[in-house]
Amino acid sequence: MIHVLRSFAIAAIALLAACNIATPPDPGKAESYSVRLAVTPAEGGSEQRIALPASALVAFQSTDRADIRLFDASGRNLPLALVGAAAIEQQAGFTVPTYPVIGSSAPGTSGVALTIGADNVARVVGMTEPAGPEQTVAALFDTRQLADPAIALTLDADLPLHQPVAITLESSADLREWVPRGDKVLFRTDADGAQLETGRINLPGVSLKGQYLRASWGGTKGVAVRGARVTTAKSGAPELVAVKAGGGQLIDPREVRFVLPFRGPLAGIRIDPLGGEGAIPVELATRGNPELAWTPLAAATLRRPGWEGNVLELSGPAQREYRVVADPRSAGFAKPPEILLYFEPAELVAQFNGKPPYTLAVGLSDAPSTLLSFADVVPGGVSIVLPRAEIAGGPQPLVSLAGAEPESPLSGKRAILWLALLAGTAVLGFSVMRLMKGNAAKGEDSA
Repeated sequence: MIHVLRSFAIAAIALLAACNIATPPDPGKAESYSVRLAVTPAEGGSEQRIALPASALVAFQSTDRADIRLFDASGRNLPLALVGAAAIEQQAGFTVPTYPVIGSSAPGTSGVALTIGADNVARVVGMTEPAGPEQTVAALFDTRQLADPAIALTLDADLPLHQPVAITLESSADLREWVPRGDKVLFRTDADGAQLETGRINLPGVSLKGQYLRASWGGTKGVAVRGARVTTAKSGAPELVAVKAGGGQLIDPREVRFVLPFRGPLAGIRIDPLGGEGAIPVELATRGNPELAWTPLAAATLRRPGWEGNVLELSGPAQREYRVVADPRSAGFAKPPEILLYFEPAELVAQFNGKPPYTLAVGLSDAPSTLLSFADVVPGGVSIVLPRAEIAGGPQPLVSLAGAEPESPLSGKRAILWLALLAGTAVLGFSVMRLMKGNAAKGEDSA
């Protein structure tokens, strides 16, 4: 019996090892990467910029974008630095005067005026609804002195626990007619005030000079805004790169799951309902693999296709698996929604000191990083104007999302490992029992 168990354990361990014996691809060869793009240098110096196309952004297999190389005709890896998007010029932040807005109901988008009293409190006037008990229904920010375009407002606020709060931003010059400027759903996760996302709400590079900005939350109780900070810039933020994705799996009307084929960072995910549904409050969560618990990322209220509020902003490295869970009070999704992935634009700086033609290669798991710093590639510093090389990005990619991964903990290599461990434990236990019986028999003979 012991020989059978030992043989089973050896076979299971050998089977597990066989899963990892395949010859690993060579990161020093262009053909090892999933995406290869032709690059043509421009006229000028050897140091040049390369704007990464969408086909490269969706190919990364490392969270820090280390799996990228630039090869020359002889297969030599050329010096390369990842510099990110073009920097926003002269970005600045300003703490702006903040006034609580008092009223009997939430202010509308037009036809409702505000007055600021000597007590530094704004009040809603001209309401047509029946009067009710007054409460804080919004916050007013004096942004009239801001000269440069505003790209974001960051709120310092208290939120009710475990309740999504939809914040809407509007601007006005006369406190009567209001223009929508942006919105975001905030969600407080614990008693210490932690949130799924920061209180930063992006603005479309709009000029607020001579205007007020108002944040309202639709009558949600328990919201208190202490202050706000407006970020301005001489030039607006670079436009995000949008890529369509298909293949999200509708688990049931209230849950959508999908698995990304890449590991590079995401700036946001847009989820557009396609079944004619009404408003759907949702939460987005992620996990690295089926063995881990779901981690909440963001919350939003989805509406018609194209609604800007359908974008859930993200930060940090992208995980593999995501799920979108609809609020149980809603009817959920009538059909799988359309999914759009957003990426921050990224640029490379390269030294074209090899032999053409040049190939940019992206997408190889476990490839060690060979990226250098900007100063290593361009000794003269950021003040130098670099020519831009041309890259053949190809057609706009369509990301194929995989379905939900199985929840069973005993699948694939884990099942084999567990079998090997159980078999090894059985062999060890049987050997201990044999040894104990042998010692007992010797003791009886001695007696």
